[in-house]
Amino acid sequence: MRVVVGMSGGVDSSVAAALLQQQGHEVIGATLVLAAQSQAVAGADVPVSVEAARSARAVCDHLGLEWHEIERRALFADRVIAPFCDEYVRGRTPNPCVVCNRAVKFPVLIETARSLGADTIATGHYARILRGNASVVRANDRVVLRRGLDKAKDQSYALFGLDPAVLASVLMPLGELHKTEVQRLAASLGLPAHDRPASQDVCFVPDGDYAKLLCERTGSAPALGPIYDVHGNLLGEHKGIGLYTVGQRRGLGIGAREPLYVVEIDAAHNALIVGRDDDLMAGALVAHAPSWLSIDPPIAPFDALVKIRYNHAGTAAAVTPLDEEHVRVDFHEPVRAVTPGQACVFYGAGEGDRDLVLGGAWIERKAAS
Repeated sequence: MRVVVGMSGGVDSSVAAALLQQQGHEVIGATLVLAAQSQAVAGADVPVSVEAARSARAVCDHLGLEWHEIERRALFADRVIAPFCDEYVRGRTPNPCVVCNRAVKFPVLIETARSLGADTIATGHYARILRGNASVVRANDRVVLRRGLDKAKDQSYALFGLDPAVLASVLMPLGELHKTEVQRLAASLGLPAHDRPASQDVCFVPDGDYAKLLCERTGSAPALGPIYDVHGNLLGEHKGIGLYTVGQRRGLGIGAREPLYVVEIDAAHNALIVGRDDDLMAGALVAHAPSWLSIDPPIAPFDALVKIRYNHAGTAAAVTPLDEEHVRVDFHEPVRAVTPGQACVFYGAGEGDRDLVLGGAWIERKAAS
């Protein structure tokens, strides 16, 4: 097939391209230019997109692949950065990677593939796309998403929002591999990206300075406000609710005899509510805007393994559809730090289905058990 591979310049997408080439496909590299921010590279500030494009092109030159640079900064700013900032200002903690995958990265790659006459696209994600025949899948010809074989690197959480029709057009050759195997392959193939470090930050905030980004986007400094404990006692003053997240302990600027954590962000009153670790525990949550992958939109409660953040191992729960736009999740055991704005992703509950992504939704609030 003629395949367009989304290449970030890192080791994973580089190996994905190399593997597809080895399988006999006609591979084309495509690097999306999305963020304009800079990061320190070899002692100098270099735009993230420039460094990624430079690395991706070097890999394509090494493999003898056609390469294209696709500029979509305005689209990315509109569909990812703006909602990201809006969420933080509202006292919520967004996950921009999930939004980017659905609203920018995969649609642009598919658009690029069509313009180049390609059959499909591919990425370096650690996840598996399969034809469904698991017990929870109602249609045997449904394309389903499963976790990557390497559980430590699995990226299925960030892909739950993709439309099944999009999944049908995607190859993910690293889904059956472990990261160590990918690194060995990169080194053995002499890929220029084999020793390139993985990015640990949000791509458009590589220095982690969220306050600066929010100031630039809103045109004003964050509004100071009160910090209360769970009993309503005033303890101090915060520096702007957009700079905090549920579960945060550091940077509160208040003294106490025991550790205190952000347990709630009250955007309506521009206030932080802090409490003990026990106050972070929740037995249930309500989420909105669900997306369904491996099952049809449910009309009755079902059991699932639910992840409430990217690095959460998952907790068994009952998921109940409240209406078309809301679901309630009742955990079998309490979970820590339910965070509005984050995604909760539903996996199969059966022994053979726990790798299967059923769907997901966006956390609205914790709920009484």
